[in-house]
Amino acid sequence: MFTTVDDAYNACEAAGLEPRIQHGGLGETSYWVYLGGSYISYWSDRQFLSWANAYFALLEAGGLDEDDTDSDKDAFIILPSAARGEV
Repeated sequence: MFTTVDDAYNACEAAGLEPRIQHGGLGETSYWVYLGGSYISYWSDRQFLSWANAYFALLEAGGLDEDDTDSDKDAFIILPSAARGEV
């Protein structure tokens, strides 16, 4: 679905998820979206893009209601962990 951070960021903004980008002192970039009543962080371009693709695919498939993003049960989408070799 999304191939660039800009596309994913713009989709989050259009969906009212109040996305934010934060740059750390060592040059790292983190991405934040407002879900479930608080900000959730993603710590790399890849992690943010993976989450955005999963979130919007689920939303499009009808598995998530746009109004449900205020509930805790929809705040997190579990993604495979590269550290455990599940990618």
